[in-house]
Amino acid sequence: MISSFDQDLEYWNIGILEYWNIGILEYWNVGMLKCWNVGMLECWNVGMLECWNVGVLEYWSIGMLECWSDGIYRCLDNCNSYCD
Repeated sequence: MISSFDQDLEYWNIGILEYWNIGILEYWNVGMLKCWNVGMLECWNVGMLECWNVGVLEYWSIGMLECWSDGIYRCLDNCNSYCD
């Protein structure tokens, strides 16, 4: 099935993998796929789209860490039950 996620992968593959490959894969590989796959999309969709939609690539390269600490960390904390 062709999904929007498949199309998103094409988008992410434009340079972003370089960022993710800096030690991040170790973090994501520790049980995180389970979290992402079970209800995590709800977490992303609650409030985070605003963050992502404001010049995403710029956000990643100059200030996405702020975005992560202000939003996604809370988001992940709120979704921890999905990872248990």
